[in-house]
Amino acid sequence: MNTLEIDTQTVVPVGISQVSKREVQSSTGGLIIGLDFPAAVAASGLSRAWLYRAARRKQLRVVKAGRKSLILSTDLLAYMRNLPSAQFKPDEGANDAQRRAGHTAY
Repeated sequence: MNTLEIDTQTVVPVGISQVSKREVQSSTGGLIIGLDFPAAVAASGLSRAWLYRAARRKQLRVVKAGRKSLILSTDLLAYMRNLPSAQFKPDEGANDAQRRAGHTAY
């Protein structure tokens, strides 16, 4: 089993909304453990409503530190890795796109 040693003096749960992301990463050696909801929104690109919905459905684990709700960065990453892959239609080619746009072929 791998163990991770963390110096609790330098790594603290923090919301990126409170300080800049660069300041947090430089002070913690690049490791952000706990994200509040605004920070999780900024880090993931998902909406606040989407994250709350995932938490209510027990798809995303949220931990409590007193009154503060935190999402562990590992849990957010695991949730995002389990989202379905995007499905794109095959490329139809430039000629089809031009025809749909009303351009005439020369």
